[in-house]
Amino acid sequence: MLREEKRKQERYTFERPPEGTLFLVREGVRLPVAGINDISNSGVSLDMNDALAVSQPVTVEYADAVVCVQVRGTVTWCAPASDPAKAGSFVLGVELASPMLLLSMFQKY
Repeated sequence: MLREEKRKQERYTFERPPEGTLFLVREGVRLPVAGINDISNSGVSLDMNDALAVSQPVTVEYADAVVCVQVRGTVTWCAPASDPAKAGSFVLGVELASPMLLLSMFQKY
């Protein structure tokens, strides 16, 4: 079953993955992000190896050779990945407090 899309904002995808590292920090634990699907003016869609609870506060952390950015957010949805190649992983949406800050880090990609 496909999840109903609720975001109305334009989404930005990437020609290549960002060169830095991307983590999701939950309760002080840094979880590696397996991939970033897209980002919009309100949030980000991420591939993760772990399921996270809806409404859980998190911090998206991105670091490259020059900068480290942390943006607070809340998990708005989490579902098993529909791609058979990603069996056992999850896709989740995070509503971000300052999505434009994170988006500005990815503009070169």
